[in-house]
Amino acid sequence: MQSFWCGFQSFLVLLPLVLPTAVSAHEQFTVARNEIGGVTIKMNGQPFATYVIDQGNKPFLWPVLGPDGKQMTRSFPMQDVPGETQDHYHHRGVNFGHQGMGGTDTWTEDGTWGDNPKRADQKARVGQISHDRYLTLTGGGTATVDTVGTALTRDGKPLLEVAQRFDFSCEGENRLIDIAVD
Repeated sequence: MQSFWCGFQSFLVLLPLVLPTAVSAHEQFTVARNEIGGVTIKMNGQPFATYVIDQGNKPFLWPVLGPDGKQMTRSFPMQDVPGETQDHYHHRGVNFGHQGMGGTDTWTEDGTWGDNPKRADQKARVGQISHDRYLTLTGGGTATVDTVGTALTRDGKPLLEVAQRFDFSCEGENRLIDIAVD
């Protein structure tokens, strides 16, 4: 026991000398609120993703950018890009919606159904997931965006609380987003 403790103390003394070198070799993430209340995540000063809260009927990540800056998700319907498919209006970046929550659908949007009168019953079930608050916004060696929202019926009645956590990291050339939804 004595030798372990002595060795452990030595490790603790050396750790502060080694740690700054190890941390500086990793990616550095920043998380900052933008002018509309969403969040921009950057890695080494370069855009990684944006958490959007003011478009559509639920929060989503868009754009999500790869290591070379290439967009990993399509732009429609947030932006018109010539030649890009313009279907599935509800496919906004990376998002989580749910169908059949007490008769409410937060997966599709009004734009999904258009003005087709035969789809009025489906359109009447479209609800939303509001963004209520951030629990955690942290950067450093990784980034975390931890949010709470509310699933609402079309009439604005609350159905349930929706917690979403997005953890951003990097392994070699790979950018990672780990998502938990409760």
